[in-house]
Amino acid sequence: MPIVFDRVGFVIAFTVTVILYFKHLICLSMQGLNKVKAGTRAPEDSVLFKNRTQGYFNYEAKDEKQKKLLMRLARWNSIVENDLEQLSMGLLVIWICLLLAKSILIFNILTVLYCSLRLLHTVLYVLALMPHRFYAHVSSVTCLIFLMVNGLVGLF
Repeated sequence: MPIVFDRVGFVIAFTVTVILYFKHLICLSMQGLNKVKAGTRAPEDSVLFKNRTQGYFNYEAKDEKQKKLLMRLARWNSIVENDLEQLSMGLLVIWICLLLAKSILIFNILTVLYCSLRLLHTVLYVLALMPHRFYAHVSSVTCLIFLMVNGLVGLF
């Protein structure tokens, strides 16, 4: 089976990679900002944030405001953890399947759909919308499964 280079597929895979990378950077930044607000960064980081004491063990809510800050931080921690679980393998599947796809049209559609669903999943996570977030997650995983099927069919 010869590997055929498809320019449109490559552009889509690269664009999706860039979009998801910057989405991840934004999520990391939001996580970091919420760590500062909750006071849970490394103790030496207090030098950077003069009006906020920082420390690894500042996870005890002293009042309702602190409890809300810690809850928001927990949400952003979960979003980043989910990205770490899903994006690396998802992008690996996309780039491998680009080379093996039986149908580049199916590859292109599923890749754009996967990216859109991952963006939607993050928005739904931030807004705490369940079961919508679950549906976006399952749909994005389904895209990857169909990408792999397309790649396997192309391989054999």
